[in-house]
Amino acid sequence: MANEYYLLSDDPKTGKSMMSLEAIGNIAKTSLRNVKDAYTFKKDSETCKVRMSKGGDIDIDIVIKIMQGSDIAKVCEDLQREVYDHLLDMAGIRPRSVNIDVAGFISDKDEIEGA
Repeated sequence: MANEYYLLSDDPKTGKSMMSLEAIGNIAKTSLRNVKDAYTFKKDSETCKVRMSKGGDIDIDIVIKIMQGSDIAKVCEDLQREVYDHLLDMAGIRPRSVNIDVAGFISDKDEIEGA
């Protein structure tokens, strides 16, 4: 993924501005910090995958755990909005899709990444 880049701008005077898909994924992952009850897996390095279509559209897939007892639909919607807004604010990127995969639940704060 580190060798794939998204074209941010192409100006004849200043040149091209590009961002790696890995950097886009890192921005998306930081969005998790702002969403209550959404967490990554402790040892999962594949929390976020970024794909670029042939047409240049960005699709993001995020795998999370949710705190048991939370409103699943609200947590997922909040995370989708946060990722979209975060990428738009930081890089001017409007992802075509932000897909959330709830792969499990946690019931104890000790299960949270970095705990």
